Amino acid sequence: MGCDESADLEKGITQRNLASLEARKGNYKKALKLLDQASGNGDHIASWKLAGNYRGTLQGWGIKKDLRKARYYEKLAAEQGSPGAQSLINAITPWWKFWAFYGWWRFW
Repeated sequence: MGCDESADLEKGITQRNLASLEARKGNYKKALKLLDQASGNGDHIASWKLAGNYRGTLQGWGIKKDLRKARYYEKLAAEQGSPGAQSLINAITPWWKFWAFYGWWRFW
């Protein structure tokens, strides 16, 4: 991890903490904006929280259920290193995609 990446991640963690404070105050729009910025700075926990909000598993923030956005943030969280997101992506990827990519004849 380079110096710029670690500074971005540090900034992302700070933004995630500020988002939690704003959510406790009831400022959900500002909290979502801060979480989105934190996610863009590489914070996998912020990406995972956004995915949960859009999937509908984290209720109370006034977000409409949007599975496309949820899937986007789940993939982003998995790419950023979230173990929960990685296992979820592995669980919901169809088994036949592996065989379609590699070809079943290679393992026969």
